[in-house]
Amino acid sequence: MKSFRVFYVFLCLLSVVTLFSSCSDDDAEVYPRLRVDFYDVIIDGDSTATSIILDDGRMYAVSNSNSLHSTVCDTVIRCYGTIEIGVDSTTATVYSVGSVRCSTPSHMSNYGKINYSDTFKPVDVISLYKARSYINVLLTTKVSGNVEHALDFINDGISNDGNARVLHLRLLHWHPDFETEAYSQKQYMSIPLDSSFYEEGEDFDSVEVKITTYDGVKTYMFVR
Repeated sequence: MKSFRVFYVFLCLLSVVTLFSSCSDDDAEVYPRLRVDFYDVIIDGDSTATSIILDDGRMYAVSNSNSLHSTVCDTVIRCYGTIEIGVDSTTATVYSVGSVRCSTPSHMSNYGKINYSDTFKPVDVISLYKARSYINVLLTTKVSGNVEHALDFINDGISNDGNARVLHLRLLHWHPDFETEAYSQKQYMSIPLDSSFYEEGEDFDSVEVKITTYDGVKTYMFVR
């Protein structure tokens, strides 16, 4: 099977879709049709979205694919947004597409010499959870709206205590000191766990994620 890489890119919406939804007892039984969630979008050779994969592993053909195009082809794009599952349970309509920062965690050496206190600035964590082959991260950064914030996960290496191999990650968050913290802005990130994203020999059983918050450094552990 062809291996895809997830790229952090923007989907271009060629039309604006206005969403009108109705609710019924049947729609809300076990599997709600209308969802706001993380999902993967499969892009074909014509840069068109053909299908989506939810984090529960279900795949659906995109019913409004003519409205969804990418700047790249033959790839998978990680997204967050609103979708509606068709009544036939084989198709889905994508109503909103939000970009998700999703890439292989970087080594600190890629950033050169930078000051720790200036690079790991605090955020507010909404949630972290493992789903399928990702750790999904929802957080907020305090911004003024004028400056782009750098957000990335740093790979601090793998430790081995003889029982488990643990991948150690830290959230890098940087912005210029003149940036004012005027309001909170949501950020969506996914940490890929598939071995194709890591170098040969970087096998691990668990993941430790450290994030600097306004209440101090918080540590989260996940079994791969």
